[in-house]
Amino acid sequence: MPEDERRSAPRIQPPRAIFVDYPDLRPRIRDISVAGASIEEVRPLPRGRMINLQLVLDEEKPIAVQAIVRRSQGDTMSVEFLVMNSADRELLRRFIDKARAAQRAQAKS
Repeated sequence: MPEDERRSAPRIQPPRAIFVDYPDLRPRIRDISVAGASIEEVRPLPRGRMINLQLVLDEEKPIAVQAIVRRSQGDTMSVEFLVMNSADRELLRRFIDKARAAQRAQAKS
């Protein structure tokens, strides 16, 4: 089954770099949804590892997320967001919706 069909929410490629902070590292997000993300990392964590992330979207305060590594391959790890407060989830949803709209508008140009 293609990976996109297994996801519970569609992902977008962010219009600008989104960084994620976790202890001693600051990798970049390749794609993101309200349910999870693919993270570029030269030393990806092993599958099953629980991690606390800080998603830095804009100048807004970082979004705190508890996640689990679902897949780790090469320089990428895929994480599922397990715990996020409702205000942060809404902020992430609005960010994704805005980025998706901008991508559609650019595709029509």
